[in-house]
Amino acid sequence: MQLFEELCFQFPGRFTFRQYKTLLRRVNRWRKDARARGVVIGPKTYRRIRDKPRGRRADIFRDHWQEMTHYL
Repeated sequence: MQLFEELCFQFPGRFTFRQYKTLLRRVNRWRKDARARGVVIGPKTYRRIRDKPRGRRADIFRDHWQEMTHYL
């Protein structure tokens, strides 16, 4: 699921949730075929989201926050 979500994030609008099971079947088939050829595939691991920042921009209100809270 995390691989599918990452693909959806990298290519917005290109994939639908209905394609998830097809991707899962193909990944599992690829893993099985690779093991049959003698390729060592480690356990499924997933990227931790907190290890890689995603598109967070700087706080645009930081310099003016005190003034804004004063007026609110």
